[in-house]
Amino acid sequence: MGLQERLDALQPRERRLLALFVGLFAVICVLIIPIGVSAMLSERRTENDQLRETIDRLFAERDEITERQSRNQRVLARYKTPAPPLAGFLDKNAKALEIEIPEFKDKPPVPNGKEYEERSTEISFKKTKMKAVVQFMEKIAQASFPISITRLSVRKRGTEADSWDVAMTVSAYHRTVVDKSGDKKGDGEDKAQ
Repeated sequence: MGLQERLDALQPRERRLLALFVGLFAVICVLIIPIGVSAMLSERRTENDQLRETIDRLFAERDEITERQSRNQRVLARYKTPAPPLAGFLDKNAKALEIEIPEFKDKPPVPNGKEYEERSTEISFKKTKMKAVVQFMEKIAQASFPISITRLSVRKRGTEADSWDVAMTVSAYHRTVVDKSGDKKGDGEDKAQ
């Protein structure tokens, strides 16, 4: 029995159902599958467009990204050199500029985040010329390790020309490393201890 004979053997109700089924199958093949594929491709196109935009932005900003990475590397390189004791460093620079620092007040180290520690020293000097003060602050800023002036108070001496009283807090930042046993060690310390 061939296909034509089988179709002829069907009753009118079965023929209508078969025609409806064939029509539904044709609609699925002609409309729904292409629409589904088109929607899927549209999502992929959107993803590709976003990736393309990101790549274009990376290429456009590549010089800025490279500069930012080199700045980060320079900052991290400063932390590789451990800061010397602040009192000695400050006293040496002050004597080079003929500034006398009568006293140093070291503060206890304070954790600064998870990996860093801040050591501070308060100093003050009196009857100092402004040029010497500025040169002293410049030497602190140009140090090869992370150090900064975190507090500064400058007062003019009333009757004397170019005579200033200065009080400042100088902080050095030290990177701490956590070894496998959980003990914190400084970068400059011997890790075998």
